[in-house]
Parts: sequence; C-alpha cells; structure tokens
Amino acid sequence: MEDQQLLQLIGQGDNDAFSKIYKKYWKKLYVMAYNRLKDKKQSKDLVQDLFVTLWERRERLEIESLDSYLYSSVRYGVLKQVASHKITVDFFDALENLPLQASSADTNIVSKELWAAYNDMVGTMPAQRQKIFRMRFEDNMKTKAIAEELNITQKTVQNQLITSSQQIRSLLTIWMIFACLLFGRI
Repeated sequence: MEDQQLLQLIGQGDNDAFSKIYKKYWKKLYVMAYNRLKDKKQSKDLVQDLFVTLWERRERLEIESLDSYLYSSVRYGVLKQVASHKITVDFFDALENLPLQASSADTNIVSKELWAAYNDMVGTMPAQRQKIFRMRFEDNMKTKAIAEELNITQKTVQNQLITSSQQIRSLLTIWMIFACLLFGRI
C-alpha cells in the first residue's frame, strides 16, 4: 500500500495504517536523529514525539510526501533540541574539537570567530558574574566550590549562572547550529 493511501486511512483513524507507517519509518528516523544527536534516549523520544504528533494531527494534516515530511520533522526536532539543550556545555565540547576537524582556512576562521564572539559576550558581563561563569564553565568548578571561594551563597552563584547563561544562550545557539551544519552534525 502506498504512503498516500495509508495517510488517508490514518486521517480516518485507522490504527493498522498508522502501524504500517510506524514500522516502515521508525528505524530510519531514529538512525537519522541518532546520527545527529548521538544520544539514544533523545533520539528515541524525538521520533516517538513525531509519531504522536502525526497521530494527534491526523485529521487536519495535508502531507504531499510523507517521507519528506517525516525527515523534515526529524531535522527540525534535532535543531530544536540543539537550541534548547544546555548550549554552554555542548559549546565547549564542540569548540575543543574544532581544531581537530579543521581541514580548511574557512574552518580556522570560523573557530577564531566563534572564540571571539564567546569572549566578547562573556566580556560584557559584570565582573562577578563573568568570574562565576568562567569558574563554572571554563574551570569546571561546582557551584558549592565557587560559593566557598568567593565567599558568597550557593544560591547567588546559581542565580548568576542562570543570568549569564541566558545572556549568551541566543548567540551560542546560532553559532552551534552553524558549526553543526558546517561540520555535518545536523
């Protein structure tokens, strides 16, 4: 049975048609998500959510090409997870790997620009917030250790980290998506 016929049946609430679509595409979509996210649970959840959404919206979806729709949905889901994930941690992981992956002058330029953008953003923070941010994310110190060293409460450290993370998240999100696209991770 063709995908379009199955979609019409799904639109009418046919569980068997939905099961056929699920069985046909689940593994391919999971592999696609996993190749980009490198996390089994996130990949599984993303694909499961996609199929739940497909079922919930079955009566009002107008899909011309099911495989294009599903693959685009996975790509969008991956981008959404990258954007909403704790970018600061992933940012440093990706940044550390950039020189190893450098294969062209463009890559070196991107790496330098990314570091410059990061340093500029952190440099705009108030002195104490900047210090707390660097201690946490560059020196990998725990919030309790930072609080003790700076003689402030752990709650103050946490609040400063939340504020600083929010301050740079949008910039890092854009750069991370760009870097992931550039290096074939998305």
